[in-house]
Amino acid sequence: MVPAIRSRLSAVRIGREVLFFSFFLAIAAALTWPMVRQLSTIVSDTGDPLLNAWIVDWDCYAMTHRGASIFQANVFYPGKYPLAYSENMLGVAVLMLPSYLAGASALTTYNLAMLLGFAFSGYGAFVLGRKTTSSAFAGVVAGVLYAFVPFRFDHLSHVQIAWGGWLPLIFAALLHYRERPSVARAALLCGALVMNGATNVHWLLFGFFAYGASLVLLALAERRDRTFWMRLGIATFAAVVVLYPILRPYRVVSQLYRMKRNPDEVMELSANVMDWLVASDRSAVYGSVPASKFNHSERHLFPGLVAVLLTIAALLLPLPREQSMPAEGRVRGSPPRALLHTLDALAVLMVVFAYIGAVTDRFGLHLPGGHIIWLTTASKPMMYLVLIAIIRLSVRIPSRFARFPDERLGDRIRDSRLPLPMWIALLCIVIGVLGSFGLNGFFHTFLFEKVSIFRSVRAVARWAAIAYVGLSLAAAYGVMAIAAMVPPRARSLVHLALVLLALNDVRTAIVWDYAIPTIPPVTQWIRDTALPGPLIELPIDAESAQYYYMLWATTHHKLVMNGTSGFEPPVFLKLHDLSTEPSLPDEFTDVLLRNQCAIVVLHGELLAEQTPKYFDWIHRELLSGRLAFLRRFDHGADGDWVFAMPRNAASWQSLRAPAVPDAAGFTPSQNLARLLEGKATYNNITFGRLDVHGAEKGTPFRIAGWALSPYSVRDVIARFDPGNVTMRLARVPRADVAGRWPWYPDATPGFSADFDHRPHGVRKAGRLQIEIV
Repeated sequence: MVPAIRSRLSAVRIGREVLFFSFFLAIAAALTWPMVRQLSTIVSDTGDPLLNAWIVDWDCYAMTHRGASIFQANVFYPGKYPLAYSENMLGVAVLMLPSYLAGASALTTYNLAMLLGFAFSGYGAFVLGRKTTSSAFAGVVAGVLYAFVPFRFDHLSHVQIAWGGWLPLIFAALLHYRERPSVARAALLCGALVMNGATNVHWLLFGFFAYGASLVLLALAERRDRTFWMRLGIATFAAVVVLYPILRPYRVVSQLYRMKRNPDEVMELSANVMDWLVASDRSAVYGSVPASKFNHSERHLFPGLVAVLLTIAALLLPLPREQSMPAEGRVRGSPPRALLHTLDALAVLMVVFAYIGAVTDRFGLHLPGGHIIWLTTASKPMMYLVLIAIIRLSVRIPSRFARFPDERLGDRIRDSRLPLPMWIALLCIVIGVLGSFGLNGFFHTFLFEKVSIFRSVRAVARWAAIAYVGLSLAAAYGVMAIAAMVPPRARSLVHLALVLLALNDVRTAIVWDYAIPTIPPVTQWIRDTALPGPLIELPIDAESAQYYYMLWATTHHKLVMNGTSGFEPPVFLKLHDLSTEPSLPDEFTDVLLRNQCAIVVLHGELLAEQTPKYFDWIHRELLSGRLAFLRRFDHGADGDWVFAMPRNAASWQSLRAPAVPDAAGFTPSQNLARLLEGKATYNNITFGRLDVHGAEKGTPFRIAGWALSPYSVRDVIARFDPGNVTMRLARVPRADVAGRWPWYPDATPGFSADFDHRPHGVRKAGRLQIEIV
């Protein structure tokens, strides 16, 4: 009977947790609408979302096909460990495996991960808030303010930012272990540390630092036995051991390619005080407030007024004391006066050194033996000052500031009206704010100079995520403090009002973009063909080209020399530099040949003003025999063209298309000749171009373009802001289009629409999609 009752209670608890997670998932769907309706196409932009979709897809593919070689990804050939050039997101991919195995596209899986990441962030902060306050309402407010902070919507192109739920769960697990230490609870903490580190490299570094600082605070505030700390140490060490194989490739490529950030890169993404007052323009409540001069990408850190006001309430209003932890006695005994005087003298010395480092470019301290210590910044002496202050206050607080003889910092924390979790919240806020200042402050500057792994981090403003954990936890206490001021019968209404206030504070105004989900026929051919070696897709430096190449690579998982990431390896950088010259030199081909490139794919649609340069290179290399034409594929207006490099592809002739004329009467070789002469070639697909859209100030709103199809075009429809506004466009003659492509039955290939003013419901910063029927 008892096991049955326990099983039923466990099922009820699980159902309750699923309900809370579903609540945050519903909020995520509402705030990101219409993402949930257009999972296969919608993106915040056509840049990093496509890269990150490839990362998650590659992780899933490698976990099911490649095993231990997961970091040796299929891009940037012949680079070492390409997955380590950016975030690896293994923690996200593990949870998205069901979507991948179900056959969902890379973009669909990515957008599902985005929605689930928001929901999980909310749930993680909810668990922390509920754990510390014993109030589900306080937890809900904490979850809403943490998961949907404006900063997170400013990073809609970074799914790893959405997955911030493991950070608050680390602290929830730590407090859970503190409440009743056990092996099982230590294992939960270890799991949270591992999943946080496997999800986001930034969260790994920043989260471990904040976790370590919290352990120091816990050690100061409470006396614990050896078993308590031994289990905690083993759990932490186990997490580091599990994460080491994930971190090692980063160390390898850092040493191999010198992949470290220079100070100028880091300074650009180091926050200042004003950045904490500026919200993302995707915030419906705060986004339109700041002046444009304060608009710094990745540095919109304003957490919203509700989180700040609730934190102030938690600091000013009475809070209930913790009931679960017994009060600890004050440690007695006076430390040697010589130790105290030495620490005081060192603190004064660090203040002097910090001043000198702040006001001089270079100052040398001459030591006996001819040694010189150079002071160039205030970061090191300031960091040492903080450490000395912590040690000094831990030994004994100076008598003029102490309430009791021999009082220490731990005594002051224990006797404070603030519970220990609130102290942890304040510690996280301080660490997050100071860290976000990057090289504008001493804290991250010290880590940048002294800890090599921090030299690989560029977006240091993301330290703010640690502050958001602290603010959400403090906000949960603020909810409790405000609710305690009203009669018990009215507290439910206060809780509900604060939840609604938090939901209003995180409202969004997102302008979504589209990614073209159609996989080009040439990519399908690559997938289905046994290629003799790696391939490269050209052009290299066209706008968004590399991002689409990454997205298309999720279809075939073949070796490609293309890529885009936080870092780029030497071979790709060399090819990129050569591709930017006025004409492609012979060295461009030499680099391809030396690195075993076997297949070259030229995307005619992406060439634009680079067309003459690439056509000249193709013509020259065909004559030299270093390129051989294989076949053409329909794609866009100008098609995709595939070539082999015979030196690296001995069986290239088996890949050639048969010399069969197309519907316009041209063989593949004749089509190549027409291409290089600047003439049109036949497409057996529907295609078109948008020439004009939008309006300049004081001019009418106009849409114009053309569309062709071998099946004839029935309708052309304009869709604004993911389909919220639609209109049918008028068809007009276009002699230039009909003359260039005479093979299609459309007498009026053009389309246009003119308006005296912007159509009702169409936002100025909205997006336009043309649908050809």
